[in-house]
Amino acid sequence: MGGAAMIISHDPGFLDQVCTDVIHFTSDGKLAYHAGNFNAFKTDVLHGDQAEADRLLENAPKESGACALEEMRFPSPDKIGKDRKAPVVTLQGASFCYEEGKTVLSGVDVKLSMESRVGIVGANGAGKSTLLALLADRLKLSEGELWWNKNLRLAYVAQSHLVHLGECLNSTPVDYMQARFRCGFDSTTPEKEPRKLTAREEEDRRRSGTQFGKKSKPVQAVLSRREEVTGKAGAKQWLYEVQWEGLSEAEISWENRGKLNVCGASAMVDDLDSRLWYAWAGVEQRSTAEGEIVKALAPFGLSEEIVKHRKISTLSSGQKVKLMFGAALWTRPHVLCLDEPTNFLDVESVAMLQEALKSFRGGYAIVTHHQNLVEEVCNETWTVADGQVAGAKRIWGKAKNRPN
Repeated sequence: MGGAAMIISHDPGFLDQVCTDVIHFTSDGKLAYHAGNFNAFKTDVLHGDQAEADRLLENAPKESGACALEEMRFPSPDKIGKDRKAPVVTLQGASFCYEEGKTVLSGVDVKLSMESRVGIVGANGAGKSTLLALLADRLKLSEGELWWNKNLRLAYVAQSHLVHLGECLNSTPVDYMQARFRCGFDSTTPEKEPRKLTAREEEDRRRSGTQFGKKSKPVQAVLSRREEVTGKAGAKQWLYEVQWEGLSEAEISWENRGKLNVCGASAMVDDLDSRLWYAWAGVEQRSTAEGEIVKALAPFGLSEEIVKHRKISTLSSGQKVKLMFGAALWTRPHVLCLDEPTNFLDVESVAMLQEALKSFRGGYAIVTHHQNLVEEVCNETWTVADGQVAGAKRIWGKAKNRPN
């Protein structure tokens, strides 16, 4: 780099690697300049006082009596088989090109289990985020094979998730969650597109829809479903949200399976059911009723009053982070794929995330430049460079002990 850079950071390792000078904002409101990196500053100015260095970096540990609302706990996933070390996601012979002649990854073989605690590291542009997106099935392979256990639920937290939250500032957390999961899918991530109807199914949709559809209109799309209790015996049935061809959104209605079969839309209903089964890996789709959302966000340190009545614009940065992760983990995933999760987090939120990951009973892979995060919560690193992934480097640090 031929120019100059002024950097604000709380990461001493990062400061040691990139800084040639340190500017200290002193207690009397002045700027003091010191040659050298942060380690030199700590040695020469702070006389090696680590506690003072932590205080300046705002990295001092919280007192043991910290309020429970300063914590968050990730939901425990159910088991997949008897062996937690068995792979639940694999990439085999995986290659990816954004365009012909520009290969990002080539011949990659990696796997994740519910025991995995992987840090994905490497230079900018090496393909770290691409690798994570391939594991999460957010990008399609150019060559090779992606395999998921049929019972796997995986949560992918993109860098844009906190940005998306900022687009909903006038909503309460309940409103936000209900809108985000209105269709059963997470609306912030790409989902499987509806299957294209065969010629015969399309003909049946038009013919039967004209005869039996609302105002003689065929079904255009089956958008979502909800469960309804019917009769005194408490029997349950699915109702499906239906958009009718040629009618406005005001004409959208909820119909039972029998009505849609008569309208020639049984294939469309089957397709929605199949996509929802895939999203929830065969377990019952979670209700977005207000009480269920309050219950789900409580382990993330969000009170009922906050969830039901506070607008997102009034939440602290830490509370917004809790809501972001609470929404991302709505499906109680077995595996987390986190792409640069610390990019927009303050020091307290990073510490909170570290503790949540340490106690999480599933597996995870994290793309990050935050060396301290890797040392704290990962026991394996994959280094991405020159289109390849060098892995299985053990880090015998604080993260080696997993919850039972």
